[in-house]
Amino acid sequence: RRFTINVLAGRLNHMTAKLSSSRPGFKGVPENPDLAQRRGAVLSERILVADYNELDMGYARELAIMDCLLFGFGVIQVGYDELRRPRPRYRVARSEDGQPILDDLKAEIRELDDDGEPVLDEFEYEGGPDVWARSPHSFYFPPGLERCSLDDAAWVITHDWMGEEEARSRFDLGDGWVFGAPTQPAMEPMTSFLQRFQMGGQSTTQRDGECEVITYYQRPADVKGFEFGAVITLVNGKKVPGRRGKRFERSQWDDGRYPFFLFPWMPHRGQFIPYAWISVQVEPQARYNQVTSHIATYMNLLSNPNVLVPKGSGIPNQIAFNFRRYDFNPSAGPPTFWTPPPPSAAMFTVLDRALKDLDLAASQFAFGRGEPVPGVPAAKYAEIMA
Repeated sequence: RRFTINVLAGRLNHMTAKLSSSRPGFKGVPENPDLAQRRGAVLSERILVADYNELDMGYARELAIMDCLLFGFGVIQVGYDELRRPRPRYRVARSEDGQPILDDLKAEIRELDDDGEPVLDEFEYEGGPDVWARSPHSFYFPPGLERCSLDDAAWVITHDWMGEEEARSRFDLGDGWVFGAPTQPAMEPMTSFLQRFQMGGQSTTQRDGECEVITYYQRPADVKGFEFGAVITLVNGKKVPGRRGKRFERSQWDDGRYPFFLFPWMPHRGQFIPYAWISVQVEPQARYNQVTSHIATYMNLLSNPNVLVPKGSGIPNQIAFNFRRYDFNPSAGPPTFWTPPPPSAAMFTVLDRALKDLDLAASQFAFGRGEPVPGVPAAKYAEIMA
């Protein structure tokens, strides 16, 4: 097999850490010098910091940056998750004699188990805002966009797989909803999109216990039913009913903005998808793998020498373990094998050149990666790095 060494993985991790090392800061500005206004500004800063930590926005930002380096752009999605902050539906207290007392938050009767303890397997959810990184492979936009921005996008579509029970709870589908195999809905512009989506081999057959969720985000437009935008959700091709009894679910973003934030890399004029940071490093990596594989092949030939055994000699096969055994006719003489020449010095020069090309393409050099620089004393190097 071909021998390869992936040197891009470490460089990718280093670049991701470099770009995500700085943490965003929050600054509340009071409207006037009044003491209450200043206190409110300080309180707002602390609330934003607490939300940043609770929502784990740093992790979502790190994943989006890594997608940006790999695919040219990353996506962060924000929204309101009704399944956040679960808590038991029933509180349990103890009476003076030690018997459990049920404080039923829903005014329902709750059964006890065999030991007289309440069964706490039902929860209710407080809900709250949520932030997560969305894979570029599940994010679709109209064709023809000339820059990595959603300002000119009339619609955006996302694709996910979700457990049936989670979908039933998240979309209030009810017990009467039947999950079938994914089908194609007759709804424009989703119909033409899904035709391309399935022709490209993206859509898969139904997964066990999971359903296909496609969400269509429509920007507010001068079209009946879309004056304030719309969010249309399909579960296995069936439209989820709007909770307001309307034809389409009214968008939460009436100002026309989508709930997505893009992290683009170098712009590609005339195209939505920018250049990826890793794209210019593929060629040096391939050249490095090619030379490394040649050297490894030569070493494998040296470590598996040929053993010539005359026919009729009675030498058992066991001695040829980890060797290549060849039986020959003694009267004809032993065969002559071709021995490959050793790797030339040019191969090692090419290896070094490939690594330097990777440094140039990624703008990462030994000093920036924390590697010691020849000729610089350790104390001076530590001082510079600090």
